[in-house]
Amino acid sequence: MRIEENIDLSTYTTMRAGGIARYFFSVETVEDIEKAVVFAEEKDLPVFILGGGSNVLVLGDLSGLVLKINLKGIKTDKEAETIFAGAGENWDDVVSLCIKERLYGLEALSGIPGSVGAVPVQNIGAYGVEAKDFIESVEVFDIKEKQKKILSNEECNFGYRQSIFKEKENHYIVTGITFKLSVDSSEIPQYKDVKTFFKKENKKNPTPKDIRKAIIEIRSNKLPDTKKIGTSGSFFKNPIVSKSDTLLLKKKYPDMPTYDYSENTQKLSAGWLIEHIAKYKGVREGNVGTYEKHALVIVNYGNKNGEEVFSFAEKIKKIIKEKTNVELEYEVVVV
Repeated sequence: MRIEENIDLSTYTTMRAGGIARYFFSVETVEDIEKAVVFAEEKDLPVFILGGGSNVLVLGDLSGLVLKINLKGIKTDKEAETIFAGAGENWDDVVSLCIKERLYGLEALSGIPGSVGAVPVQNIGAYGVEAKDFIESVEVFDIKEKQKKILSNEECNFGYRQSIFKEKENHYIVTGITFKLSVDSSEIPQYKDVKTFFKKENKKNPTPKDIRKAIIEIRSNKLPDTKKIGTSGSFFKNPIVSKSDTLLLKKKYPDMPTYDYSENTQKLSAGWLIEHIAKYKGVREGNVGTYEKHALVIVNYGNKNGEEVFSFAEKIKKIIKEKTNVELEYEVVVV
């Protein structure tokens, strides 16, 4: 086991911001995790789990141990219609492989950056599809008991961009996921952008491969390339508010889009709020700004200072709160 010291975390996050990790260890096996956890306990160090670094904002130096999860391995079972992927696998590569193997359901989640290990933590979602709907079980390492376990879908306590892995008392490290898919073609996402895409393509019965192509093209036209600019993608969650609050807001902002979420709640578009109410689409302040094509995306123009990114995000939150009384929550994990 080789634990490195004083590693610059800005090179490990797509936001390109962050300080120095006192200790850093790239994990290749479950045995590596156990050794690393023991090392941290002996030195009384907090442990931070890092996957692909695409959904995290590191504000400064970390005095503990950062575990970079690189566990690999993919197994498909066509008869059971499942696929297992190690936490260190690239997420979009797994979605692509599923389509090649004719295992369908994840097409709408194409093009989302990051590793497989982040999928259940965030319960990632896009175009009306959430990962939880296809996760059969999650393989984890239990830090307390120092052993591998399998958690069922129900045990993960999935919610909107939420899971047991984001709870304060979480003591699990995700090592792999089993997805339950289908050999039957999945439904076409009923979203305006997707419908428009297929109308232009003149395709009435698109295949799962076609759906993936559409999603990737739509995303690439709206979101910045993480290889060219620092970003963590969608920075805020879409707010869930009561229907009574929605009615009040609609009186003031009649063009505001709303989506039914539950019997008594509706989902608002955080991007719309930032663009049309805060007027912050394409705004740049210093080294930070919102993306010119999508107000929900905060971009970092080169500075490694995570605090500057955070201050900018806090300013947006304050404006939305003052004008709508809606509290925006971070989708990005702030460390």
